[in-house]
Amino acid sequence: MAGYDHVIIDGTVIEAGRVRTPGPAEDVDLPDEQKAHNRIHNALRTVGERANAPLKGTFRLLHTITIFPWKIGLVAKAALVILHTEHRRTA
Repeated sequence: MAGYDHVIIDGTVIEAGRVRTPGPAEDVDLPDEQKAHNRIHNALRTVGERANAPLKGTFRLLHTITIFPWKIGLVAKAALVILHTEHRRTA
């Protein structure tokens, strides 16, 4: 196996000519349109993460919950109401 990269999965050696890891491609200059899209996407994602941080910090349950995705919304809504009531952010 000299000269080859390999991966061992469940005791089976899988040889690969090249092992890739996700991440930005080297020596690739993105077009301005793609850079603008990435900038907007990152800005929107940041808003969501900042909104989610107080919920996850206050309610440990939201770190480890394993229910159906469409039901997690109900738990998150209830947690948000409690958080807003505690911090007097209700209208």
